[in-house]
Amino acid sequence: MRSRYLKAVLRQDVGYFDLHVTSTAEVISSVSGDSLVIQDVISEKSKTMRNYSVALQGTVDLGLKQGLAKGLAIGSNGIVFAIWSFMSYYGSRLIMYHHASGGSVYVAGAAITNGGLLSLGSALSNLKYFSEASAAGERILELIKRVPKIDSDNMDGQILESISGEVEFKNVEFAYPSRPNTPIFHNFNLKIPSGLTVALVGGSGSGKSTVIALLQRFYDPLGGEICLDGVAIDKLQLKWLRSQMGLVSQEPALFATSIKENILFGKEDGDMEEIIAAAKASNAHNFISQLPQGYDTQVRLFSPCP
Repeated sequence: MRSRYLKAVLRQDVGYFDLHVTSTAEVISSVSGDSLVIQDVISEKSKTMRNYSVALQGTVDLGLKQGLAKGLAIGSNGIVFAIWSFMSYYGSRLIMYHHASGGSVYVAGAAITNGGLLSLGSALSNLKYFSEASAAGERILELIKRVPKIDSDNMDGQILESISGEVEFKNVEFAYPSRPNTPIFHNFNLKIPSGLTVALVGGSGSGKSTVIALLQRFYDPLGGEICLDGVAIDKLQLKWLRSQMGLVSQEPALFATSIKENILFGKEDGDMEEIIAAAKASNAHNFISQLPQGYDTQVRLFSPCP
């Protein structure tokens, strides 16, 4: 289950994480951080409280189930005492009128009470764990069954025999899923001929990184199309499309493994010659070669580690 859940999380498109966040934590943060503003605006306060109530509804439902399970468990103790009282009364009558042995009556009563009702009480006290697992499982299975719109596991799509690298944005419309009313691009057009080096310059939030995100299909445009050599990229096989590009992001990411394994994330079936070529292209080969274990050096973010 853990493996399937992690695989499902990694499979989701970037837009999923823009929309599906920890809403309870967000609402609580909003209530505490903006409390002074909320006190001044009654309508905003009621709106926030409604959002807060909706976000906590799942927790309330789970709490009710837990309360019911705990109540049944505690209540079963009262049933035990009631049974003991009945057994004492009925046992005394057996002794008085039917000449039964007092020891036999006591043993029978203890066996019925301890073997039956106490076991039932112990079982009921564990019902809360079933309700917790049921609620957690429902959320996990919902994500596991979700098929993202941009599915990196989907092997359908066209693969070009050769590419020259011409990129064109045609009348692209785009807004991030988490901010649908804040357009990033409106009727955006850009054509980059093959072999041309282009620098996108602009202020923060102007859409520079968004161009790359759209080109690599981390998101799909809301309108228009993006073409590679005249073919719309949503018609191409996603894994092949991304394998044709090299991305150096603003913030580097290193996984806790060897330098060689980190480089192989860019090409899983690469050999040592290709690994060295990639390191040389990024001006990293010289200092990697000077490390005691070379490309087998274990690394983490910001520094090598033994």
